[in-house]
Order: sequence, then structure tokens, then C-alpha cells
Amino acid sequence: MSDSKSLPLATRLNIRDNYEGPKPELSERLKKAAGGVEFNFVVDFVDLYQNLEQNPDYRKRLGEVVFWYFEGLVRNLEDKLKDKMVLEAFIEAVSTRDIILELKSSESYYELAIEKSTLYIRTSPNNFGCNAGEIGRDIIDIL
Repeated sequence: MSDSKSLPLATRLNIRDNYEGPKPELSERLKKAAGGVEFNFVVDFVDLYQNLEQNPDYRKRLGEVVFWYFEGLVRNLEDKLKDKMVLEAFIEAVSTRDIILELKSSESYYELAIEKSTLYIRTSPNNFGCNAGEIGRDIIDIL
């Protein structure tokens, strides 16, 4: 994780107010949906900022847009994890309890993958912010 103090003040304020502020409630929602199991939302804001040069509007709103991704995932997991078999498979598959958002080159709006027992949300710089609410609808396909 890089030091976010290197980011512009407006971006840091957006992260504080639109990501860090509402994150505890989002974490509680996921914990409830996951039967009491806690998960960690992991994001390197400095890396995102540096790789979003062509998207200056979202650089300023980085915390807000990152929150869209995690909130979309949680909203969809709240529905899917109601099924006990899906819940058990999810908890077993994501044994690190880490959910990482990162940028990768991709033609699609996003990719959801489990690698080394970690859940990854991947999107490309060109598609950053697009269809964030759809994250997790296909969780059953990757479990």
C-alpha cells in the first residue's frame, strides 16, 4: 500500500469522505451477509491515481468510485450468499478474507477472480467506474 499523503488534497478528502467514512457500514453489511465472517477491502489509491491519467474526473473522485465497486459487490453478495451452499463456497474460496480492487488491461468493464484464496476486482483504466454496480452478479460462476 502506498502512502496516500502524496495524493492531492482534493483526492484525499474524497477518499476520506466517500470511502473511509461509509466503509465501516459496508463492512458490517458484508459481515452480516457472510454469516459473521469479516472481510477486508484492499485498494492502493496511489497506484489507481497514477494509472488514471486519462480520466482526470475520476482521479478527483477516487474514493467515491472505489466505493461504488465495493458497494456493488456487497449488494450482489447480500443476495447470492443467502444460499447456504454459496455462502460456504465463498467463505472457503476467499480464505485470506481480502477483496482487492486493482487496475489491469482488459477489454471488459470488470473481471472478478479468485486467485490464491483472494477475491480480485479488476478493471482497466479506460473502464474505471463503468458498471461497478454489476460486480458480484456472477460470483457463482467463479466459485
